[in-house]
Amino acid sequence: MAAPTPPRAEPAAPRRARYSLGRFCFDVLFLALAVVGTLAMMRWYVSARASLVPAIVTPTTDFQAASNPSIPAVLARMKNMALTRLGLQPHHMPKVVAFTFDDGPYPLLSPVLLDLLQRHKVKATFFVEGRGVQMQPELLRRIVMEGHELGNHSYTHASFQDLDETGIRREMDQTDLLLRALVGVKTRIMRPPGGRLDMGRLKLVQSMGYSVILDNVNPGDWRETDPLQIYSYTMWRSQMGAILLMHSGRIGTIRALPTMIAAYRQKGYQFVTISELAKLQGIDVGAR
Repeated sequence: MAAPTPPRAEPAAPRRARYSLGRFCFDVLFLALAVVGTLAMMRWYVSARASLVPAIVTPTTDFQAASNPSIPAVLARMKNMALTRLGLQPHHMPKVVAFTFDDGPYPLLSPVLLDLLQRHKVKATFFVEGRGVQMQPELLRRIVMEGHELGNHSYTHASFQDLDETGIRREMDQTDLLLRALVGVKTRIMRPPGGRLDMGRLKLVQSMGYSVILDNVNPGDWRETDPLQIYSYTMWRSQMGAILLMHSGRIGTIRALPTMIAAYRQKGYQFVTISELAKLQGIDVGAR
């Protein structure tokens, strides 16, 4: 009689791998680093791309093409930025920054601003309104006498987006005539009110012989009154050859300026006008 067959043993169920706390922490850290690295690369890319868009648009600048740089050009700028930051590539221009002030002149705050700039030996560029110039001719003369540069900021500060060709020419020509009559200056630089110009209106202003001056750093001081916020925003985003857009009739700006000037000087920066900055960059804006 055959011996009974022992029952077949069932195969043991595979053990589930335990997800340890250490592995979890490692995965979370890896994910966080990946997110931070991606965001840093995106910011680096955006910064490099923005730096290729000209802030000084001369009458011959093809702004539509210049404002859409190719990906290889952006990657090359990223490389140059990294090498410069690491000290492996020399700066192509001295450490300079251009302070620009829109609007005015104003009877109360413009003298305070001019006193401050004179005390700190800073030269700036003032984009003035024709109506302000007409009401404050002595302040305009003081701006020129103290070595600052003038730019055209329209006559009434009307948005160019709401004006036709005739209206834009009238706004520009009225201010131009006043500057020539009062201080003998025929400026070739301008900034549109609100900084807004569509491509058609930009080409119109270029055809009038003006270089349009945009900006690299805009702390929004027309709405921001806290000097610390203005200072922090400006210093965080500033770069070599930056054009700072500020306003001459803002108390917050005037209060922030001494600290900003000291911080720039501590970093080795010099203060230049728009024409001086353009010359350093090999650009002829024709301003005088």
